[in-house]
Amino acid sequence: MARAEAKKTLRILSLSFIATVVTFVVSAPFQKSPTPYVEFPLLWIQLGVMVFLLGLFWGASAVIKRANRAVLTPTADVSHGSWWSRASSADKIALSALFFAAGSFIVAFVTLSKELMK
Repeated sequence: MARAEAKKTLRILSLSFIATVVTFVVSAPFQKSPTPYVEFPLLWIQLGVMVFLLGLFWGASAVIKRANRAVLTPTADVSHGSWWSRASSADKIALSALFFAAGSFIVAFVTLSKELMK
């Protein structure tokens, strides 16, 4: 039981680290001065990126939980393999669309924000 909790904690910490790194990489071009103080609009950009990534992780985990749910089918074989192989076609399409939409949103956000910040 402790091993499962440790894996869950490690997964949450890894996602938090990735979200933090992505947030600062995306917001780095908007930093105008090399001072250690962060400007106010930059904080809003960082907050927006963090909220977006949190929503992305939540959506992906919802699809993965749905693929891993227990199903009572006593006449069927025991499911095996990864969650991707157990997921339905609709879940696979939804998760793929979520990642492509997230990528296009990030590209559009960075492009438009750089133009608006000039």
